[in-house]
Amino acid sequence: MIYSKQSLINGIAKEFHILKHLSTKVTHENVDHKFSEPQRDVKELMIYLGYALERQIINFVKGEWDTATFADMADLSSNFDRKTWDAVLDKSLAKITTIIEGMTDEQCNESITMFGSSAPRFEYIANNILTTLGAYKMQLFLQLKAAGLTDLNSMNLWAWIDGK
Repeated sequence: MIYSKQSLINGIAKEFHILKHLSTKVTHENVDHKFSEPQRDVKELMIYLGYALERQIINFVKGEWDTATFADMADLSSNFDRKTWDAVLDKSLAKITTIIEGMTDEQCNESITMFGSSAPRFEYIANNILTTLGAYKMQLFLQLKAAGLTDLNSMNLWAWIDGK
């Protein structure tokens, strides 16, 4: 394995901590901001990050992409309140932790093929989830800056603190 289970969980937890910090910058005025019409607005992006990652991991553990895993996303989205996002991320991290810790070494090392590439399951999970979190964290940061939060800077994005 490239990472230990605990280091992967720690990496995901760090990214969630940064997302929580960025969410403190979300207001009624910027929650609907989007770069362009086909893209997600800030609220939709938060919903995706809060609920979809654990479902992606479930599919990676299965070794196949099952859209039924996402069947409840519309219900979750309709009841979403940005004020409870920290709790949503905490619940998601707890589920992700349980899934990752529950994988056997054999499952971790078994090769899976998804989206046209093959890798050991654990490597696939680590690479896909951490890059997804990095990309969408950056999107949230940039959307908030574009929505007028010009005081946001790299410390907000990488160190989860306000400052220069």
